[in-house]
Amino acid sequence: MIEKANDGWFRLALDHGFLGDGREFLSGVNRADDDSVPVLRWARVRLVEEWDIMGAGAATGVLGSAAGYPEFAMLSLDGNVILRGTTWQESIGSPVVPDPHRVQIIRDYVARRSASPRTPAAERAEGEAWLRAHPPEQSPEQE
Repeated sequence: MIEKANDGWFRLALDHGFLGDGREFLSGVNRADDDSVPVLRWARVRLVEEWDIMGAGAATGVLGSAAGYPEFAMLSLDGNVILRGTTWQESIGSPVVPDPHRVQIIRDYVARRSASPRTPAAERAEGEAWLRAHPPEQSPEQE
């Protein structure tokens, strides 16, 4: 199952232009020192020649809780593709969201986090920059 999940993740990454130059992307990493509220940050990573995201990667605790139990969020360097890893009762999945700036619930979430004084300043600035870089598209009725 792990090999099939890795193959599926890689196929999605290729089909959606997820991997940047040098096979780089961003991976969400919890920077909290303990089991308290997660402190998530994007870490720039490179997919090496030999890799196992769903198995060994998930077993590290960074990309999941154990081999075959991934739980991660990844973002293309240009911010145009979100790729997740998750586990259901009897399967591993990799949902992909191309053009997340077109998804209103994501835009609303980023706007709320960017406006909250409880959000760290750097995260607020990143959210505001992302929203500016991806203005809402107008529907034909709005033009």
